[in-house]
Amino acid sequence: MPDPIPLRYVIATLDPAGAERLMTGLAVRLDRRRFSPEVICLTRGGPLEADLREAAIPVRILGKRGSLDPAALFRLTGILREKPEALVHTWMFTANAYGRVAALLAACRRLIASEVSVDPWKGPVRLGIDSLLARRTAAIVGNAEAVAAFYRTHLPHAADRILAIRGAHLPRPGTPNALTLPPGRWIGSIGRLVPQKGFDILLKAMPSVLKTFPDVRLAVEGQGPDRQALEALVARLGIQGSCTFLGHLPDPRALFGGIQAFVLASRFEGLPNVLLEAMDAGVPCVATDVGGNRELLDDSRAGRVVPPEDPGALAEAIVAMLQAPLEARRLGALGRERVRTDFAVDAMVEAYAALYERLWRR
Repeated sequence: MPDPIPLRYVIATLDPAGAERLMTGLAVRLDRRRFSPEVICLTRGGPLEADLREAAIPVRILGKRGSLDPAALFRLTGILREKPEALVHTWMFTANAYGRVAALLAACRRLIASEVSVDPWKGPVRLGIDSLLARRTAAIVGNAEAVAAFYRTHLPHAADRILAIRGAHLPRPGTPNALTLPPGRWIGSIGRLVPQKGFDILLKAMPSVLKTFPDVRLAVEGQGPDRQALEALVARLGIQGSCTFLGHLPDPRALFGGIQAFVLASRFEGLPNVLLEAMDAGVPCVATDVGGNRELLDDSRAGRVVPPEDPGALAEAIVAMLQAPLEARRLGALGRERVRTDFAVDAMVEAYAALYERLWRR
């Protein structure tokens, strides 16, 4: 057999977040007879480093400091110069910028960049950097059709090199113990407590939900800088007895066994892992129509999709789920089937492998 294709992944950290889990799940599942992967972390490692090392994938950590670190760029260029024929695959804005600049300085010619979210927060400077580097990038991969479409709109000169490879459900090891919640009717949400995730919209929907179901309680899993502001909003809305902030759980799947519906009220997304996980658990889901949520929920055939920034529409969808438990269970079952058939990890890995081999031959 020919030698395996050398592949260099560049990413900021190995924290267990969406893009990091996607990259790690891909790297450890690649056929080593066909590919020889290595991971380069710009800033630091993280919990996912153990998975990579267990799979005998080398990991290098550069210790980048601050937004602009010429020393980290210099070190990365030196590493990539060791094997300039390798495919260089970068992930998210910081690594996409540092990684592609370093790859070009190292005379690497096969560059791939991954985008994992619709990114309305990017201003002219970041989009300008994306645009400039896209001219020298062989492929830009979105993890959902919505992400690819966003970047085709903002990088029209590279539209023919922007494609979608669907993200996949990456099962976590083991089975967590179910979270013990007090008896009652519960809905749940999971995510970082930041504006992107729209927890304020979900909280504003709760008074309307409570008019129909006064016993409903909301459990929120996650940490983040907005927690104090969200708790203050709960107090202003007068729903203190109906909302519980759980903080960070070792395994967020523990929440799924105790809730009647999962709600994702995000303002923007890519293909959210937490929605994939909730669907895989068979939990009926309500999500805003952003990023790949509609794609995941099959145009509301496997869950409910509502407009973003609309507490009233969100409340109506939650109430509808709670009023029709048999229909909610049916949607949950369809969601589980959809994740396991249309978002299977083996199909994702083979799609990336085919892209790598096509670029290698070219």
